Amino acid sequence: MLKDSDSDRLLFYLDLADGAQDLYGQAAAYLKDAFRDMVRMFNELGVHFVLFGAHAVALYVSERRTTQDIDVVTGEENMDRVRKHASRYGFSELPKSEDAIIRTFRHHSGVAFQCK
Repeated sequence: MLKDSDSDRLLFYLDLADGAQDLYGQAAAYLKDAFRDMVRMFNELGVHFVLFGAHAVALYVSERRTTQDIDVVTGEENMDRVRKHASRYGFSELPKSEDAIIRTFRHHSGVAFQCK
């Protein structure tokens, strides 16, 4: 779950993402929607998470990123809860073997988050 100061930084970053462009010149509002739904899901489920990868770096330095996925670590103890409730938040799990370490969930907007 995010502390208020972390939430403020993430919202600022997401506001920057409104002006970001993907490789095809399309506005990245879909990325903002996926981020908001992912954070809302984790907070409502009480799942602690760590954002890493390109978006974490961009959040730290307040620069826009246009990567098409979000990388998070939640801990194995949370994975069953995330898998069970993801569809309520607009995500569907992509098929993987049951023993796969990394799970991928695709938002209805097309943005995926990879979760370990």
